[in-house]
Amino acid sequence: MKLSKRNLTPQKSNSFLALVLVSVALSIIVLLLLSETAWAVGSLDKTESNSSHNDESKTTNMRDETSLVLSLHRISKSKGSSISSERERIAAPLALSTNVNIEVVGPIARTTVTQTFKNPSAHWAEGIYTYPLPENAAVDQLTMHIGERIVEGKIHEKKQAKRIYQKAKSEGKRTVLLEKPRDNVFTTRVANIAPKANIRVEFSYQEVLDFRDHGYELRFPVVATPQYHGKTQQQDVLVHQAFDSPTQSRGNAVRFDVTLSPGMPVKTISSSSHQIKQQTLQEDTFRITAGSEMESNRDFILAWSYDTKPVSQIRLFTEHKGGAHYNMLMLLPPAPSAEINHRARELILVLDVSGSMSGEAIRQAKSALDQSLRMLSPDDRFNLIFFNRSAWSVFPNARLASPENIASARASLAHQKAENGTEMSSALSMALNTSSDVHEDGELLRQVVFITDGAVSSTDRLLAQIKASLNNSRLFTVGIGSAPNSYFMRRAAETGKGTFTYINQLSDVQAKMSALFAKLNHPALTDIEMSLDTNILDLLPRAMPDLYMNEATYLLFRSATQPSMLNINAVHGDTPATLQQPIKNSQQTSGVSVEWARRKIKDLSQKASETDSEGKALLRAQATQLALDHHQVSAYTSLVAFDTTPVRSGAELNSGNIPARLPKGWQRQGGSSNSYPLAQTATNAPWLTRAGLIWLAIASCIWSLSLRFNKRTEASTNV
Repeated sequence: MKLSKRNLTPQKSNSFLALVLVSVALSIIVLLLLSETAWAVGSLDKTESNSSHNDESKTTNMRDETSLVLSLHRISKSKGSSISSERERIAAPLALSTNVNIEVVGPIARTTVTQTFKNPSAHWAEGIYTYPLPENAAVDQLTMHIGERIVEGKIHEKKQAKRIYQKAKSEGKRTVLLEKPRDNVFTTRVANIAPKANIRVEFSYQEVLDFRDHGYELRFPVVATPQYHGKTQQQDVLVHQAFDSPTQSRGNAVRFDVTLSPGMPVKTISSSSHQIKQQTLQEDTFRITAGSEMESNRDFILAWSYDTKPVSQIRLFTEHKGGAHYNMLMLLPPAPSAEINHRARELILVLDVSGSMSGEAIRQAKSALDQSLRMLSPDDRFNLIFFNRSAWSVFPNARLASPENIASARASLAHQKAENGTEMSSALSMALNTSSDVHEDGELLRQVVFITDGAVSSTDRLLAQIKASLNNSRLFTVGIGSAPNSYFMRRAAETGKGTFTYINQLSDVQAKMSALFAKLNHPALTDIEMSLDTNILDLLPRAMPDLYMNEATYLLFRSATQPSMLNINAVHGDTPATLQQPIKNSQQTSGVSVEWARRKIKDLSQKASETDSEGKALLRAQATQLALDHHQVSAYTSLVAFDTTPVRSGAELNSGNIPARLPKGWQRQGGSSNSYPLAQTATNAPWLTRAGLIWLAIASCIWSLSLRFNKRTEASTNV
């Protein structure tokens, strides 16, 4: 009996020890995964309770009404502006409020953005805020307001502007830097904000508005969609940008005040994004106000329409400046006519089903695509392509739009869900490189409709791919969601000689897709060649775009004298067309030179990205000088302002990034306040690898301990 008891004791000990080790191992794994998640989103919060986050997120899932909070980095006194590794959150966060004033005269909008940085803490602070602006924005003015004093910003080469800012910052002077890290993303840096004080920053930009469907649409991007960077998971995808927590208090309401002078009698004024208040100032001038905390997580959209015009319109806007005429020619085709039959075509419909499209975006996109399938004509050929981290099609090649084929495509569409990463390149290759069949009456008109939120970062590479693979296809992009990457999608449509359509409401899908298909069915003018009775300098864009029904095209150019006669040779449907028209009434318009300079800078920058190293340097130098001459922020220039009087001497400076708000419709994963469903860009292999190694180590320990206990048991038995 004694031997039996001795045998049982080690076994019980073994079982108990194994249970303890397994429990410890599970705890380690849970802690590892939680810490990995926290680091992945760049969380700086070390004081808030995880349990309070989880409890609140169960009831709110994701609060759209959140404030901007600045997580501050302690700067060492001895090292001036060097940031230590220790990070802390101050009790009173740096607040940011934004007011947007827009003046619209005809097709040109001048916008002034006021950002107020308020420091309620007892520390000196530096605020860094990254945000999007319209893709056609030409930023050319900056002022810093300190009480009643105003400091004007000046344009400098980008590195020089950064040095000026850093020097003023280290010397304790109030200073502001406005730069453009990439594309349509801008960053405002404000240094030496005194405790219990604020600094107001104002900058302004100009843009030319799109004319389509008998009216204009103005769009101000309030938030930026997180973007996919490739094969690894990226959370803080914008330069110096993080995303706020749902447990933070409400704040950062963006207010809009628009003065609208449309130039012609207006039929309707509306907004699909915000509640607006409209006031008539004069017979042809209106004031529109909008903006609230609840609406500050989506882009602001304002549209106004005119009565339908049955004939084409040509308008010339000109500005005489510096001894040259800067001209903007607006070409508007006639309204659709039932007498025009569209050419036989091949229509390729492409849908983004990546993780960034989850929620409302995928519902809008699937509805848009289903609407597109219903609009196909029996003689059309079509195919349907889906993509996330790979691309696949419904049919091996384009098929006739028969009821059976359409039913198959709709069934496949219904089963799609948003998941994984956004590898757009493979989808573009499949859509643009598919060989078209030849219709019995001639070559098919090939059109590609690309529906996505554009949550990608490698825009230059993708645009180069479109340009190289386009051939005779036309690319039409459809932006989905409350804040799509409109910069990329507009550039893709321009490169693909198509149009960009933006859908931000599920209720707008049918109307917007019907309007798009009207353009697809009736391209107004293609293969356009234009000439004027004066020497044209620097015509932009270089490649003449196609002209579509109800959509205006703007051509920018310089000339020594003002043009008076326009000649156009083009193709209308299947028929050659010639237009000769005098330009009698040109309109003197301030801002045409600003738009020409913006387009020229963009054109030089695009050339630089497509050429070798020697030519690249020359083109960049030309773009830099042009931006300096026209006082515009670009990829090579920045605006900087600083006060001459130092206000901080020896005190510590706290510096950090102001988190941006997530777009409406983005839901945080698992109710967590510190994660969100950015396109799932990779598998969870790293976590599984770590977990597997931990389990392997635990198993080895248990096996080793078991051997020891067994040896002891055997020894006891032998005794």
